[in-house]
Amino acid sequence: MKPLILASASPQRQILLKEAGIRFIVDPAHIEEDLTLNMPPLELARFWSFKKAEEVAKRHPTKLILGADTIVAIDGQCLGKPRTKKEGLAMLRLLNGKTHRVITGFTLLDSGEKHALTHAVTTFVQFKKNRIKTLREYVQTGEPMGKAGAYAIQGKGAALIARIEGSYSNVLGLPMEEVQRAIRG
Repeated sequence: MKPLILASASPQRQILLKEAGIRFIVDPAHIEEDLTLNMPPLELARFWSFKKAEEVAKRHPTKLILGADTIVAIDGQCLGKPRTKKEGLAMLRLLNGKTHRVITGFTLLDSGEKHALTHAVTTFVQFKKNRIKTLREYVQTGEPMGKAGAYAIQGKGAALIARIEGSYSNVLGLPMEEVQRAIRG
């Protein structure tokens, strides 16, 4: 197998790949995602995963590049990562007591062969009806920053969740079953 380059600085994606026994090098893409593009959330996640892989492939012309993008979708809105605690609280209030979709698009791009596989996986996550005080306290931990939808299901954010339907690793940022299948070819 060609050397794998992870086009992401996400610690969680790195942990998932290591736990799966996949060897890789980290070289993050430097792209600012625009979640307001006129595309359905599934296509948007696929689009940005491809763009990230494509950008990193320019620096690695003979490698296998893995790009990924995770979006939280609810009520016709796509939520990315909050930039402020106020924005994080607003996202959590929007999710509170409802079911939303976590969509991770991933692209496996063979830069030498100029071949790409792009896929997206959806997981449904239901939030408990949490007290606003609970949401504020969670935001103050700082954990929501840098997380799509302003929560980390693998951390303190797990207490906000009632249930999930689908891939747990997808909510963490990489649907490992599908990624491993794609890598094996």
